[in-house]
Parts: sequence; C-alpha cells; structure tokens
Amino acid sequence: MQYIRAWEKGDVDSLLRLFTLDSNANGRTGREQIGMGYRHMFETTGKRHFSLEELKILPVDGQGFRAWAQVAAQAESKADGSETHYRGYMVFDLVPKGRRLYIARLRHSIRAGEK
Repeated sequence: MQYIRAWEKGDVDSLLRLFTLDSNANGRTGREQIGMGYRHMFETTGKRHFSLEELKILPVDGQGFRAWAQVAAQAESKADGSETHYRGYMVFDLVPKGRRLYIARLRHSIRAGEK
C-alpha cells in the first residue's frame, strides 16, 4: 500500500525508500536509476490513480515474500489533461530487513491504452 500511496502522490523519495539498497537486488540497478523512470512519469503527469484488482502474497522459502498483483492505473497529462489508462500485472519480491519489508525485485507487464 505504501507503493500505491507514493505513486499516486508522485513522491519519488518515498517510493525509492521502499527498494532495498542491496547491490544484488533489482537486477543490480541502484535506487537512483530506478527513480529515473518514476521521476519522468511524475514530472509529466498531474494526477495518478492506481487500483489493485487482485493481490496474492506468498512466503518464499523463509527468505521473504512474493506478491503478485493484477493492476489498473490511470495518469493525467500535465500538458493537455488527457488520460492514459494502464492495465497489467506486477510481481514484487519482498525481503525483510530489520522490521521492514523492502522490494528486492519488481517485474511488471503493463500496457498503456487499456481500460
């Protein structure tokens, strides 16, 4: 849910804090590089809405969790107010670090233009 709130607010810092700093995670991509795509999305959109249509969370070998989500989203362009609709799925691998869960890997297949 923290992911959704950060995405809807366009809060890059809050969103990036959800990702682990482990260099072996996220396809060896650092937080800064992950943030570039989000930053571009947030700079070009005024409003964003994210809906979970289905969510499954399963433990993975005592090492963390895998969350699979069927999602729908929409974003409103700052330039002309037009809306783009997205639909697809996301898979989060979550690892515990202290008392928090961090995103170690995020894979998605989301298509634009879908309602």
